[in-house]
Amino acid sequence: MIAVGLATVMTASAQTAHASLLNFSGSSSVNVSGFYVWPAVSGDTSLFNVTNSGGIGQTASASDNALTPASVPSGSVEAQGQAAFSGGVLKAIASTAATSGDPNLYTEADATSNANFNDEFMLQSASLAPGTDVTIGESIQLNDAISSVSNTGGACGSGSAVGGITLTGFGLSVSDFGCGASPAASQSTTATVPIGSIQEVFGSLSVYSNSFAESSQDFGTSSSNTANAFDTGSFFISLPAGVTLVSGSGATYAPTPVPVPSSFLLLAAGLTGLVGVLHRRKPPAARV
Repeated sequence: MIAVGLATVMTASAQTAHASLLNFSGSSSVNVSGFYVWPAVSGDTSLFNVTNSGGIGQTASASDNALTPASVPSGSVEAQGQAAFSGGVLKAIASTAATSGDPNLYTEADATSNANFNDEFMLQSASLAPGTDVTIGESIQLNDAISSVSNTGGACGSGSAVGGITLTGFGLSVSDFGCGASPAASQSTTATVPIGSIQEVFGSLSVYSNSFAESSQDFGTSSSNTANAFDTGSFFISLPAGVTLVSGSGATYAPTPVPVPSSFLLLAAGLTGLVGVLHRRKPPAARV
């Protein structure tokens, strides 16, 4: 249970707060990279490294691929990523692929996608006085899938293609480091919140994908991985009867998930936040 402190001043105007009084922010970032290691050169040779970031209302995305230079045996690496956020919903996907045309050529592709948001909300009631404590339910839900393919052992668990997804919020955390279609995973808790106080909820979704190949090390000649959480990391707040919620983002955090179109997936071929509901600041003073 996450306890939330009382605001020191409660006024009648807190019962009729508008979203314009509340703040909302967020960020999304994607990094994709690819490199090879060949015995004839010293250390790693980077083929590409791309980082993109997005602000409010934007989606960060990055995609790149490259062939190894003619001076080394043939190989290729490819990495793609996309991340987005809105009030109450986070989305991210990362996809990689690596091939090696020589037993001693090591190729690797990496992709990470991150989305975060920070939203303020206020509980309102026509029947409860400002400052009255109420208990709300809080939950996070992750709908995702992780798939891996390698010619060393077929699908998931081959060891040369890996991915992971972590969703955090309300002091809760849900992770998936498996493979194949994953059932919806969720966690729930409760919090005590005063009517009329401005509260804060912030969450994070981190996704990574990694693929590599080198047959002399039993990694095989090719591998690929897609870690998909574009359907989605969701945040819900359940309210007692007679209580409503207004937020800076406009999200209602209704406990019934709203489907997100899978068509928003990135190029279909193909980390952890501390989160909670915290007392933020005093409500606005009453107008006179």
